[in-house]
Amino acid sequence: MTAHIRAFQQEAHVAITGTPRSEQSVVRLHEPTFTGEMHTLCTLPMTPTPKMLRQLISGDQLAVTASGSQVALVLANDRGEELFHTGFDARMSFQHSPLKEDGGTRILRIHDQYLLVWGCAVGYPPGVWLVVPGARQFLFPMDRIKGSYANGTVRLTVGESPHYPGKNVIITSWGLLPITVGSKVELYADGNLCIVEELDGQCYAYEIGQDGIEPFSSCTLDPTIRFVRWRSQHLLATRTPHRSLLIETGKHDSSKPRVIAIDGQLEEVWSSPTHGALLTLVRPRDATGDVRRLFFNNDTLVYEGSFTITRSDVFWSSSGTSFAARLQIGSQGKVRQRLVTPVEDREFLDHVDVREVMVNDGGYVEAVIAQDGAWDKPIVRGRRLTAVPLAWNLHEDPDGGIAWNTIHDDLVLKWIDRTHLQQRTVRYATQR
Repeated sequence: MTAHIRAFQQEAHVAITGTPRSEQSVVRLHEPTFTGEMHTLCTLPMTPTPKMLRQLISGDQLAVTASGSQVALVLANDRGEELFHTGFDARMSFQHSPLKEDGGTRILRIHDQYLLVWGCAVGYPPGVWLVVPGARQFLFPMDRIKGSYANGTVRLTVGESPHYPGKNVIITSWGLLPITVGSKVELYADGNLCIVEELDGQCYAYEIGQDGIEPFSSCTLDPTIRFVRWRSQHLLATRTPHRSLLIETGKHDSSKPRVIAIDGQLEEVWSSPTHGALLTLVRPRDATGDVRRLFFNNDTLVYEGSFTITRSDVFWSSSGTSFAARLQIGSQGKVRQRLVTPVEDREFLDHVDVREVMVNDGGYVEAVIAQDGAWDKPIVRGRRLTAVPLAWNLHEDPDGGIAWNTIHDDLVLKWIDRTHLQQRTVRYATQR
């Protein structure tokens, strides 16, 4: 998914009493409609409701690794909050946050052999901890967590630090990055960031990563929608009342930067995690209502009509060369969702919410996780699988299987569907 800022919204404090049990086991299934595996990862000390599970995930108190093979939990009780990890002994005690809106201890990053955690430990200010087997290290103070930027499996947390008052601070793999509140940020699969930021009254567009900053070009913040990478170019996506442009900046081959005119009013730009593809949302200047056009690589019209779309409604293929877009169609409480790619177009019933999408490099939808108001339903290559209270973390297994995590009763599971690897490929959706 392309970069977007996500605010945490937890309806209520969720308490889990007792201790989960790691239960690493594998069941191999060979049925007429399913060939694959069910991995049991752990047993929870209670049977949570779907609402509680979603609160835990949105509050960063339940997390799985990108592979879906390890689980971490924040276990809340009257005394405080405890960490749990299925791969190693991560036990550490935190206090309840004094500010209710902070939502408690948060898992910022999960790995097979470490956790990055924000919380309030006795004798320390609120801050970020590194938890590894046999060691706990306080890294730096962080007053509160404000959200995160995410792009596929890459996620960088944003918070407020006493070292940088009045700034947003991004936790990167190469250090803390303070930026001006209101800056426009795009995150890529390599962990680099493209930023439009106001500094000392002047706005600049730049890319920053472990190797430094480039190209650092001055710009005007107000008409600049976003600063993105597309192939080998850095582009400023800008809009005025009379025209919209993609302007090449930084290093380029000719003495003059390339300028790409947009036919209509540019509303949003997405660059893929690997910056190999570009998606633009354009409103025709003579349009009425919510009529918009969605273009792929600035020249292929994917969809035109009355719809809305947000940053988080775009799902990229593994190489970043194709995508699926989740469109919201309708209004006044009768919204339905439509999933479009360069080669597919499918519509869902009014009550169905498509929560995750996996699309291949050819633009074909491999799997979705859809919610019908009560249950999550994994749909893999057109086959509707068992409905569960919660399914998430849809991804491709290294051998080409389609994997996801579920919670059913008190079990945290990982499923791998390899049915399509045993069968001849059949296209199952409406094609363009």
